[in-house]
Amino acid sequence: MENTTLKAKKLNSYGKIDRNGQPIDIFVYKLTGTKSALARYEEIQGDNYREDEETGDVLYFSTRYFGDTGEVIITVNDRIAPNMGQQREWKSIVAQNPGQIGEALANKIAEQLLGLKATTPPAETPAVVVADNSSDDDELEQEAEEQNVTEDEDADFNA
Repeated sequence: MENTTLKAKKLNSYGKIDRNGQPIDIFVYKLTGTKSALARYEEIQGDNYREDEETGDVLYFSTRYFGDTGEVIITVNDRIAPNMGQQREWKSIVAQNPGQIGEALANKIAEQLLGLKATTPPAETPAVVVADNSSDDDELEQEAEEQNVTEDEDADFNA
């Protein structure tokens, strides 16, 4: 027998107190898959198997958030766990790129994982100032006269 994969879609989450008295978050996912995969899931879950009372959807409860959509794996040893492969890859990529690049990658991954739109504004393009060199000759001559500059001196000055 090989691993079986079920598709998971997050329905909601809630908080509760675990058996050690610590607060934890529980994430509830709706599972879909082949009839045989869902039957195997039900068999393994036993008394812990749950369906939504209104819709009949098969439910999976996890203390691990693995995205709004993802996969749940049933291993050959009948263990059930969320597929965290993508998250391990993201963690590795961020670790391989320290500093600002890693931080930017982590932010982008978090946005995708949480389904958020980019929160950072795009980089602003600095304004370009273009000098207006199309002054009238009359204005230049008038300025030269006001400053008592001859045309020859003005030519050297502008060269």
